Amino acid sequence: MHPPRNGRDLDGVVVSRRSSGRLFTGAEFLVHALVSAGVTHVFGGHGGAVVPLIDAIEAHPDITWVYCRCEVNASQAAAAYAKLNGVLGCCVGTSGPGASHLLSGLIDAEQDRVPVVCITGLKDSSHIRYADFQDIDQGAIFRMAGLALSESVSDINQLLPITRNAFTLALSSNRCVHLAVPINVQQEKILGRSDFCLGKAFQSRLATPATQLQIDTLALALRTEIESKRHVVIAAGYRANLLKLGPELERLAELLHCPILTSYDGKGTVDENHPLAYGVVGVYGNAGTPSSVDILADCDTVISVCVNELTELVTNKSGLQIRRLVQIDERLIAGDALRFSPSAAFSCGYLQESLQQVIVALEKAFIASSAAHRRRLTAKSLPEFATTDTHEPERSEDIWQELNKSNYVKPTGTPSTFLKGSCHNPDDLRSTSHCHPAVFFGVMRGFLTSDSVVAADIGDNALWMASSLSARGGQRFLTSEHLGIMGYSVNAGLAAALSAKKDGDDNRRTLVVAGDGGIQMSLNELATLKDHGAKSVLVVVVVNRRLGRVQNETWGPRVRADGCHIGSPDYVKLFEAYGYPNGVQLSTCDHAVISDTIEKGWQSAKDHGCCVIELMQDPLVHPIMHKLKAKEDSLAHWEDRIRNPYSHSIYPKIDVQSEARGVVQSWLDGLSEVKLSDPKWLNDGNPFARNSPSDVVDQLLSSLDITAAGGSAVGSFFPTGEAREIFDSQFHASAINAVPSKTLVEEINRLGTSNAHPLRVQLLAMPRDTNWGLHAHPNVELMVPLVGEVWEKRLIGAELSPQVLKRSDEVPTKASPGKFYAEPDTEEIAQAKEHLQKKMAEIKSLGNEGKFIDRSIREGQVLYNAAGSIHRSYTKENGCLCLCIWSGIHADILDCSCCSAIEGSEGLFLP
Repeated sequence: MHPPRNGRDLDGVVVSRRSSGRLFTGAEFLVHALVSAGVTHVFGGHGGAVVPLIDAIEAHPDITWVYCRCEVNASQAAAAYAKLNGVLGCCVGTSGPGASHLLSGLIDAEQDRVPVVCITGLKDSSHIRYADFQDIDQGAIFRMAGLALSESVSDINQLLPITRNAFTLALSSNRCVHLAVPINVQQEKILGRSDFCLGKAFQSRLATPATQLQIDTLALALRTEIESKRHVVIAAGYRANLLKLGPELERLAELLHCPILTSYDGKGTVDENHPLAYGVVGVYGNAGTPSSVDILADCDTVISVCVNELTELVTNKSGLQIRRLVQIDERLIAGDALRFSPSAAFSCGYLQESLQQVIVALEKAFIASSAAHRRRLTAKSLPEFATTDTHEPERSEDIWQELNKSNYVKPTGTPSTFLKGSCHNPDDLRSTSHCHPAVFFGVMRGFLTSDSVVAADIGDNALWMASSLSARGGQRFLTSEHLGIMGYSVNAGLAAALSAKKDGDDNRRTLVVAGDGGIQMSLNELATLKDHGAKSVLVVVVVNRRLGRVQNETWGPRVRADGCHIGSPDYVKLFEAYGYPNGVQLSTCDHAVISDTIEKGWQSAKDHGCCVIELMQDPLVHPIMHKLKAKEDSLAHWEDRIRNPYSHSIYPKIDVQSEARGVVQSWLDGLSEVKLSDPKWLNDGNPFARNSPSDVVDQLLSSLDITAAGGSAVGSFFPTGEAREIFDSQFHASAINAVPSKTLVEEINRLGTSNAHPLRVQLLAMPRDTNWGLHAHPNVELMVPLVGEVWEKRLIGAELSPQVLKRSDEVPTKASPGKFYAEPDTEEIAQAKEHLQKKMAEIKSLGNEGKFIDRSIREGQVLYNAAGSIHRSYTKENGCLCLCIWSGIHADILDCSCCSAIEGSEGLFLP
């Protein structure tokens, strides 16, 4: 028999002799794609519209079908499985209510940035939208819910490209996607390749290794934060645990002497008994535990590591970013982490290896630095566990003083009691009629190992665990971080147990914790757990017969939160009915009894698959949700709190090493007027792409004719090749962080201009007592002092529109062959300046917004001026030599009345 020719053969499918593909039904193709994308378990409900698909799942040897008793639980379990294992999760539902039930888990996955693909069935495509049984517009509903993609496949020929697009988006961006596939499309034939290629998507997950420039940039940024004496915090999200970054973060914290906080689902990234681990931040959108509240209250800079949601960490209640940010991630996703303004952003693959290189760079820098910094290298001698009573700081500001002591020991207690002491009545901790959750979870820690998985629900039980269950390094905590779904923990526990079974590890412990409200929402999945023979699952139900968090929270004046009392069954008997015997009710705070109960519970869970401990809690005892105080609600308070945030450059400092510094400083002090080097115009591209920054400095320096006392000219500014290397790498790193990427790419590199003004690189030599006067910048301006320092009085919180200061067409830019423009001559520059002054003369007032602040820019610091920014720059008792990228012109503000209403304007206009 001859092979099919190009054309319609094999039931009308277009094939080619060059094809190495095979025929699938639509359902088989979907399963083939899932397996190719790394999916091992499909969670879902059954129904007529997905019969072909589930038949194909059951027939495939490399994928497991997990029938859940309700699709609501299926989508949550799929998201939890993906979050735990770092793989693509999958859930399935039939048409109508089967599809709509999936929404909560899918929204949870989307908000927590977990890659999940959802496939739902539709009735035959010829019956859609007019035969109303279980016929809903799934695409519209799922898109309105906020999923990254929701598409309906109406024809078999759409299946392959739409599936490829959906899977690629989910894998490359950690997003949730949805495909609705009619039952007839599931049964039709399609030709597909034997390998469903998702190479680019997988490559984007692995990303690329960090370059040396990235390593140097991050090390420099971290050094700058510490050398500027800012209060720094490391914050880790769940993906930091997934990438096993705990040891690196602990070492980084030891070097920087800064505390570590984690998100709730990032709990376990570092061992919470480490002397610098201070608990959980971000519980129900609040700060969470009291230790994290105190840490954040006086934090200046957050180093975020794989954190999806930064709002609670860097903003006040109005959403204003009030803390500096250094971002470290394997992938920065637009719309998530990129919503805020980092002083440094580090994104690469192989993050663990990259951080190890950064740590080595920091250790070398501290060895070469002062004794105070060398002391940081001894941080590993800190005790792993605090075994003696220690002083608990009374004020949050005292934490930072304690952290910088060489003999620092973290206060004893759980993360919730490091700083504020216990928020409970001591008598509650000795009760013989109720079991206090804080006591119970304190004992539970001893029964969990570093590979244990904790599935947490929502409510008071979650707060007890966040504050009282001290995590071991490497433990995974699964929780509905952003959506806050009640009933989540049972479904997450199901996912964790199936993951352990897939790995052949029946001894890996899964702890499921829920309140008596949440557990009743997903109890039916105990049958699913039984179906799959899962092992070593211990369920703890905290029983207080009310929706504790709703009732105990403060909602406002005259709001009582009624209607929170609920009934509860006998959970011990209920679990026994599902085939899980030996459950126990626990109603004492006796440590020995609690320990014995927990030990027997784990043994029964190992023998029978699952066991329950019904923890009888005093309903009048509840945890406290700690929140940041209102003092951070105003910019003024913020400025006072962080000791004038503008006193330091927000960009990494460049290490300028020069033996000519003394000669240059003497020459500067002898000047009577400002001197400019010959310019290097940017009319043929970035000059630092052809010559190193240190070479450019030497070329510009030669035109200034600086001579030493004996009459010899200053040659190279940099004494050694190593000094050049340091300057070059750090200059690039600082410039990358200072200039907005759009300005750098679309204007400076492509046109050699900013706001249509031609730019040049130049050395600016300013003698002592130089005053440039108040002016606005018509273009971006970058200034780095190489010798001495320059001062400025800058207007913060207000600026002129760059459009007003844009170069006028009345000053034509002359063309030049092979260049962006001809070098402007003196006449052209004077015309541009004259046009700007005409514009400035039309401005009668700058209003009363913002305020003027004083600050100095010292050697190696970077001063970036955006187009439209306003300041007065000057020198004091010493002159300054600056490397500048600028146009050479300013828009002078000559009328003192135009800014007299602005705070801090006194003394701007000197005689």
